[in-house]
Amino acid sequence: CQNAHETLWMLQKHEVDILLLDLNIPQQRMETPQMGGINILDYLRHDSICKAQIIIISSFNDFQLTTTALKKVASGYLLKNTT
Repeated sequence: CQNAHETLWMLQKHEVDILLLDLNIPQQRMETPQMGGINILDYLRHDSICKAQIIIISSFNDFQLTTTALKKVASGYLLKNTT
């Protein structure tokens, strides 16, 4: 998916087992600026539209961000560009 809204639409239409979610996913509409990044996890958790295991992939090597993602709903966190 190319943005957060497309991701949510696809999750409503298709049942998936694993969701790889990039925290840097762009938003599509200006009226919902909070729907990019880590806040999509809040939507997935509260609306229970996603039964999949959610794995965060990100280039952000930030312990606080990782902890926040895992506390929300993510099952794991993978860093891009790791050495």
